[in-house]
Amino acid sequence: MISYPPIARSNWVFKMSGLGGRFMVVADHLLDPKKFFIKYFSNVDEAATYLDYVIYKEENNGNKY
Repeated sequence: MISYPPIARSNWVFKMSGLGGRFMVVADHLLDPKKFFIKYFSNVDEAATYLDYVIYKEENNGNKY
């Protein structure tokens, strides 16, 4: 199992772990706990791209992921 250190960006804290080519992202929004989510991805690049998208949406127009 690969476990990455938590990442804090914008109003989010992300934790990512991987096992057997699958990656899980746990995300917690610091200001709105209703935005908490867990998502699974087939590779680390796909997970990173999604996190960039979530942060972009938050910073540019405040829309929910």
